[in-house]
Formats: sequence, structure tokens, C-alpha cells
Amino acid sequence: MIRRIAGTLATLALIGSVQGAGPLPDVQRDIDEREESLAYHIGVQAYVYGYPAVDLMHVMGRETRRADGVQRVYAPVNTMFNYRTLATPGTEGDLRAPNNDTIYFSAWLDLSAGPVVLDVPDTAGRYYTVAISDLYAETEHIGRRTTGTGAGRFLFVPPGWQGALPAGMQLIENSTTVVYLLGRMYSAGDADMEEASRLIDAFRISAHEGSHEPAPRDFPVREDLQRVEFFTWLNRILRESPTRADEAALMAQFDRIGVGPSQVFDLATANPAVVAGLQRALKDGARLIELAARERVEPGWIVLRDLGTYGYNYLRRAGVVRTGTGANRAEENLYPANLFSADGKLLHGGQRYTLTFEKGGLPPVDAFWSISVYDARTHALVENPIRRYSIGDRTPGLVHGEDGALTLHLQADEPAEGPHNWLPTPSGAFYVIARLYQPRQEALTGAYVLPPLWPVPGS
Repeated sequence: MIRRIAGTLATLALIGSVQGAGPLPDVQRDIDEREESLAYHIGVQAYVYGYPAVDLMHVMGRETRRADGVQRVYAPVNTMFNYRTLATPGTEGDLRAPNNDTIYFSAWLDLSAGPVVLDVPDTAGRYYTVAISDLYAETEHIGRRTTGTGAGRFLFVPPGWQGALPAGMQLIENSTTVVYLLGRMYSAGDADMEEASRLIDAFRISAHEGSHEPAPRDFPVREDLQRVEFFTWLNRILRESPTRADEAALMAQFDRIGVGPSQVFDLATANPAVVAGLQRALKDGARLIELAARERVEPGWIVLRDLGTYGYNYLRRAGVVRTGTGANRAEENLYPANLFSADGKLLHGGQRYTLTFEKGGLPPVDAFWSISVYDARTHALVENPIRRYSIGDRTPGLVHGEDGALTLHLQADEPAEGPHNWLPTPSGAFYVIARLYQPRQEALTGAYVLPPLWPVPGS
């Protein structure tokens, strides 16, 4: 302590001995270096922490208003959008590696002007789920697994809401004023799509009594994720929606560089040294997230069991959001993915493969399961002559062996045995995603493991 005081006094004496009001140039340089370094190190953490929120606000802007002449507008805020068809190579649009089992429906809720009500119809046992995600990709569900398939009314309220819950409604508390809903409604195929779509149309969003139309918003553009304006948007989001109480120390660090919830970050007046540090942080933060998004590319089935609930693993959630929005929690759906055959080689359409489930070894689910193939370059479903984009327990005509095993054929050309167990692949590189809807405990714990993809000799 004595040495510290002496050092401070010596510095003050040196500064005081120089004519003029400002500090010595080398002292100012040291101050700037300190501020830039601090902004860089805290800024990397702030970028990783805030990436999901800024990215999702960008997506909200793209999907709720007209921003350019080529985009696909889904619906205004607080309005449900119905995709009306199963995803296929011709209908998947901007969806990345979509399923071919359910019809998607979605909405962006803006609760800044008060609560909204979601009315859901009776689906008479038909599987559906609605993932409810805040701006940090933390997810809850309503639907068959959690709330049943009967008709219901759900009141979505903003952070800190203190009103009375009306009779007959279920309360959905939200941690941010912006909420993303992504629904999935089971459809048995072409003949069933009209009925499934009709049920989706019966999902209605309305303003709660006393709420009014939310004010128009500005939204970040895609380029803001790679430039220092990112931190302006993060600051706005942090000031609008309260953070968790146990994140107070982290928010104090963000405040220290001007981007936390207790500050108003203005690029025009910000310390140039801080801005320089934040510009460096952008590059390294983006690289960290890119690496997190592909951290588990390895032979065998890759099963992620922490989607939709991340706790303090901010890098994990940023990596998930970078690859797409609306991931379901593991209890709702598991998404085992595989890029490799059993011999450790990358999957390719020039090779034929078999996937064999021994008798009693089908995926353990309380709803249904499927397997789909995606082009490794585009992440799109694969066009094929039999228009089959998934295969699973609901596929008509599957043929089991005499021993009760089920062997699926994944290949570009039709198998000699016929098309009944065939899942067509592209001619080039591809990967496989299995989907387990309402997986049972043995799947959730890892006690059940999907069989490997075996290359067919001589193919």
C-alpha cells in the first residue's frame, strides 16, 4: 500500500511539474492503452453474451417488416405465420436443415405495450409443440408433452408484470420484452396437410385487456453483427429487458466500458480508445462463436442434450444461435446428427450405406421418429424421384427382415430390393439428422445409441 501511494504521489508530482493542463503524452498513451485493452477483453465477453439477442432482433426485423425487395416477409409482430406445407426442396425457403415431419408456424411477440393472449385449439391428440424463446435463446414449450392437446389460453406477460391472471388462462412469464414462437404441427403427408394447416390457423394472438399496439421499432441489419454498431444494439437491448440478478457482476463489467444496462452507449461521443478495443473484440468474438458452432464435428452420432437451456454457457448458446433459431429442448426433441460412416469416412453420395435397427432397437419415443438427409454444402433437403425427404416409423410400406430388424438404405440410386426402405441421398457430400420427438429417458441419458451407417461393400 505504501509503495502504491508513493508511486501515485511521484506521478502527480511529475505531472504537476510540467506546464499546461493536460497530462504528459506518454501518460495519456498509457491511459488510452489501458482503456482499449479493457474494452477489448470485456468486449469479447459482451459480444459472445449479446450475440443471440442482437442476431434474433435482426431476424425479427427481417420477418416482421419490409426491409428490401427480395426478402420473404412472414407476418407483423403479434401475428402468427403459417408455412402451410411440409418443408421440401421447393418450399423450405430460408429454413436451415428443416424437418419434413411437421408444418412450421411462427410469431414474433412484442410485449413492450403489454401482455398478449395466445389461443390454441383442441388438436385431438395430434402432436404439436410451440417453442417459446427469449432473446437469449432460453426456451420453454407448450404443446402435447407439456400442456396437452386440448384447447387453451395462454397469457404472455413482459418482465416485471404485476397484473392479475384472468380465470381460464395459463401464465407465461418472459424474461425479455421480445419473444419468438416457433411451432411444429404434425402432418401425415400430402393428404393430411390441409387439416394440419387448418389447426394452425386456429392459433390466434390478440392483445390482452389494457394492452395497446406496440410502437414501431428499429432493427439491426445483418452487417451490424460485424461492426461496432453491434454494441449500440446490445446496449439498447440490455436497457430494455432486465438481466438476471445473478449476472449483476457481469453487467457491471459491461457498464465499465459503456455498453451495460446502466449506461447509454453513443458511438458519436464514445472514447476512441474504447471504440478501438471494441472493434478488435468484434473480430475475436465472432471467431470464438464460429468455432463454438462447429466444436463437435466427429465420427459417430453427435447428440446435443443442452439445447434451449444454457445457464452461464454463453459461448454455447451463441454457437447454437449462429446455426439457426428455435432449437427445441432435448425433452421435446433430440436431433442426433451424423457426417460419417462406420469406417470413419465422410458420407458421400458415391457410396451406398445401410442403417440397421435390430429387433426391439428402434428409437425410443413417446411420439414418433424420423431420419432425413441434407446436402452438406447447402444444408437443404435433397430432391429425389420418389419425393421422400424423411423416413421413419410413420413411413408406409417399410419392410422388416425375418429376424424383425429394420434396414434402411441410404443411397443416390434406387436399391435392388425396391424403394420401400430407401432414403435417397444426393450425389455429393451429405449428412444425416435423426429426430426423436418426445424421446424417452434412455435416449435422453444416452443409454440408447443409434446404430452406425455401414458402407455397402463394392458400391
